[in-house]
Amino acid sequence: MKKVERAYASLRERIRTEWVLYLLAFVFILIADSIGQIKIPVWKGTFIIFPIFYALFLGILTGPNVLKILDDKKVKAASGLVGVAILPFVAKLGINAGANISIVISAGPALLLQEFGNLCTIFLAMPLALMLGLKREAIGATHSINRETNLALMQDMFGADSPEAQGSLSVYIVGGMV
Repeated sequence: MKKVERAYASLRERIRTEWVLYLLAFVFILIADSIGQIKIPVWKGTFIIFPIFYALFLGILTGPNVLKILDDKKVKAASGLVGVAILPFVAKLGINAGANISIVISAGPALLLQEFGNLCTIFLAMPLALMLGLKREAIGATHSINRETNLALMQDMFGADSPEAQGSLSVYIVGGMV
């Protein structure tokens, strides 16, 4: 079995080194949650801006290319936190689905069609992504419906800095906006 190399000797060392990231993430959550959803009527539909986009925007602002609050090393460390940050949402989704299992079962054909859509990512989206020039990013970008669990899986399997995880995160963000 391959031995995993750790960037830090202990959790205490990691927290001591990255405390600014945790503090900023908490502040971003408070700000994004206090703003809430913004609904903009567009023709027959509604364009909704979710709090996750405010948090992403704040993260971009604090990065090394804009306000320079965080340097490249901290940005790289923060990329590993994305998978950890979404775990509470994944757990909440699982708890909600379990509590409403009869509703899930009654959705029958809808769930079947969703799984058909997941198969289309293999047979339609993957070849299209490859034709557009994506390489390893195509694996993450065309993986299932690309929600929280899929994003966490890509980061766990390939690493947070991998092209596969970046493709998954890109589709997650764009899909959330659309």
